[in-house]
Amino acid sequence: MPKRLISLVLLLVATAVWGNSASEETGDVIGCVDPGDTTVPLEETNLALLNTLVPFYPKHLLKAGWEGECIVHLSIDENGEAVGAGIYSSSDIYHSTGNKEADKAAMMIALHSEWEPATQDGKPVAIHVRIPISFTLGGLTVEQTELVPLNSLEPFYPESLIGTGWEGECTVELYIDENCEVVKVYKVRSSGEREADKIALAVAQNSKWESITGSDRVIARQMDVTISFSLDNARGVTPAEPLSVPNPVYPAHLRESNWNGQTRLGLSIDDLGMVLKAWVIDTSGSQIADEAARQMAFASLWQPAEYLGEPLDSQAELVVEFSLDTSADEVADALDEDWAGPEEDDWEPPENLNNPGAGDAPKR
Repeated sequence: MPKRLISLVLLLVATAVWGNSASEETGDVIGCVDPGDTTVPLEETNLALLNTLVPFYPKHLLKAGWEGECIVHLSIDENGEAVGAGIYSSSDIYHSTGNKEADKAAMMIALHSEWEPATQDGKPVAIHVRIPISFTLGGLTVEQTELVPLNSLEPFYPESLIGTGWEGECTVELYIDENCEVVKVYKVRSSGEREADKIALAVAQNSKWESITGSDRVIARQMDVTISFSLDNARGVTPAEPLSVPNPVYPAHLRESNWNGQTRLGLSIDDLGMVLKAWVIDTSGSQIADEAARQMAFASLWQPAEYLGEPLDSQAELVVEFSLDTSADEVADALDEDWAGPEEDDWEPPENLNNPGAGDAPKR
């Protein structure tokens, strides 16, 4: 049977035993198992703690400067493993901190404690003990408890997303102990991309921290960090850049009516810097102008995106301005054709004008 399953079974057994109203000493179990009575105080046992019992401060309680203490009833087997924990209260005995999240954090650290088992007549025995666990700032102000990173939290950009133009962020919860070591990380909010989430967790797990004051006194705590993936700071990735963008062909009837506008396009660019696809992200309000912008985009030339110095396919955005100051002569030369835009009555928009899968480059 797996060790985790064994621990779960023992935890359920211990909980059931503690729920007993009877108070007795049975077999090799020392102490009363009824929380309404008296379990053995830790100081009255011959248990030896092998690690620490410093709880991780819940993040919002630390920010609030909250302090408290609870008594954890801990069940430890003859191998020195903590197999059950509880915090109980009755009309006569109050063992809770008064905060459920803090109580949970106290029980969690108690269940992860390691012990040299108690002995009786030279033999290891199971035991039920009461252990006080405190949440205290130790005289520090909330500001003095803050931590700052010693290394960069900037992630590698996911290789599978290179060239897609994707950006996002992942929020990770860290558990940092009193030695400023990251002992556990959990994903709190996904970036929406599995590979990016894995990278974010790895960055958080390998992060290094120190007290903002430089002091050795560190409060063990839970804290959140946000790992951001941006094309502006992605290591090893250079986005595509325009080398030559001609002015758009200004449809005659729009020019005559003194119309102005702009179209924002999405572009698919190959590793040679040629535009393969163009689609409308934000329309100018005129489908004819939008199509003229798309046709102009295919005449533009780009420095291709690179990853670690190697060119690659990518995506980019381009804003095309329609203004009375622009000229159609340049784009006519670039396309090597005298095209002044379609007539309003004869023009029909291409299917899926706003679809990235449509709008392939014209054959050259």
